[in-house]
Amino acid sequence: MNVSNLKLVAPVGSGPVIRSDQGAGAGADRDFIVFKKGGAEVFSVDKNGLPDPGGGDAKRKVPVPYGDVVADSDLIEPFLNKFVKGVTITGIKLAVDTATADGTTNRQTITVKRGSDGATVAEYQTPAENPGLAQNIWTDMGAITNATLAAGDYLYAAFTKTAGGLALSGLTFEIEYQHAE
Repeated sequence: MNVSNLKLVAPVGSGPVIRSDQGAGAGADRDFIVFKKGGAEVFSVDKNGLPDPGGGDAKRKVPVPYGDVVADSDLIEPFLNKFVKGVTITGIKLAVDTATADGTTNRQTITVKRGSDGATVAEYQTPAENPGLAQNIWTDMGAITNATLAAGDYLYAAFTKTAGGLALSGLTFEIEYQHAE
């Protein structure tokens, strides 16, 4: 097996365990992350299996598939993601795998909260439109507040219905974050 673009490093301290730093030149087209012939692309995974902030793009995204949410879902507070290291949330999006029913009257407010204190991080109300959410379209949840999470903290969602509520099929969240270091 040829792994010339990987450099395994002993997990002493906080350095990367896996690092791809192929740069430009011969063999660059074999990079497993599909960086092509660039000059300084770097990707690292630290000893905790997390993307290493020293590895190029400091922002990371984690998809969180939740599944189906029933219209009458006021009591559901699903766990979304636990962070091993301290992070700063920079954005949250959501999508459904099937367009929702008419959201003109029946709506759903989705609030993402911080586990340590229940503070709101992002909130989104489905629009009063038909459909309430279109199929397979990432929708930004809006402004991020209370964005800092300590190591071991987590995010969860809370749902509040308007009128009869709105069923959400195949709900998936995308959480964008940076390590808080």
